[in-house]
Amino acid sequence: MAKLSLPLFKKTTPFDQKAPAKKPPRPGAAAAALALVFGIAAFAVLPLLNALDMGSLLADTGVPSYALPVALAVLALVCGFKGEGGAALAGKILGVLCLLLVGLCAAVTQFAPQFNHLVQPVYRLAGLEEPVAVSSVTGKPVPKIEFKPAVNPDSPADALVFTQNIVAERVSQGVELNQITEALTLNDTQQKYWLNVSILQGAINATPVDGEKALVMLPLQEGKQITWICSGEVPQQVRSMCGE
Repeated sequence: MAKLSLPLFKKTTPFDQKAPAKKPPRPGAAAAALALVFGIAAFAVLPLLNALDMGSLLADTGVPSYALPVALAVLALVCGFKGEGGAALAGKILGVLCLLLVGLCAAVTQFAPQFNHLVQPVYRLAGLEEPVAVSSVTGKPVPKIEFKPAVNPDSPADALVFTQNIVAERVSQGVELNQITEALTLNDTQQKYWLNVSILQGAINATPVDGEKALVMLPLQEGKQITWICSGEVPQQVRSMCGE
């Protein structure tokens, strides 16, 4: 009886080889990615809308502007807890920070308006209406003082305008004029004209390089403007800055 002989080696073709099995996606990878995206968007959405001049879109719908970053922060937290890895952790951190920032701004505006000037930059960046600063003494709202326009940096007026705007900024933050006392650090150009410039209880004291008497500028606030009354030695180049 004839025996069947089988080949020792079986000829194979590329079609006989099995494709490697695909690794299943890591559990929570999609949620982690979404957490990071939502966390970044929570901080970026309002500044982006403001930069694109589209901040009025939410106002037209009647939805408070702060609702959008809050919703994105909550989504970042939800996805972060469902996801795994560094992206999920980053999303959760961004979500928490966003909620803390919104809560801090709301708490300051509502319960500690004397510190409104500290959160005004956040509102400004987000394109939101800035909270009005209040006086640290009277507790009443204070007007936003108009700044003086910039002048030629290589002139005696430059240091004085800079100092006047410091006073205007402090008053706009709710600081009383008689509580403003600071010393100005002069740059090399300003030192060509002034030995020192300082603020003493709201008044500007400036000692010229080539003079014996100091220039004193007394502030007189009327609404959103401060008029400066000059006394002492007034250089010709800055007389236009002095009111009557």
